[in-house]
Amino acid sequence: MIRWGSFGSFDKRVYANSKLHRYKMALNVWSDWLEVNINRTRTKLLFMSPSPFHISRSDNGDVVPICHSKVEPILEIEEPKAGLDRDMMHIVDSVIQQMKARGLNI
Repeated sequence: MIRWGSFGSFDKRVYANSKLHRYKMALNVWSDWLEVNINRTRTKLLFMSPSPFHISRSDNGDVVPICHSKVEPILEIEEPKAGLDRDMMHIVDSVIQQMKARGLNI
């Protein structure tokens, strides 16, 4: 939980209870830092996020990773079991789109 002043205004109190709110705050601080501190003519920006992964349960209940050496999407999985948070993906996309609108091409 974040309870102290924000990075933009130290006297302002910010309360971030959810994981998604904290994640969005962190990405916004990161994007603001990039906008101020990089030379756009000499620096190429790349964004890399963790890769989603898929798991399955074996007959005895053990967790078995099923992504190893896969080169195509695994379509037979009804819903992701782990490693994928669509809300976090939308936050990343939103922040990167805002950065592009400000002239930071990632």
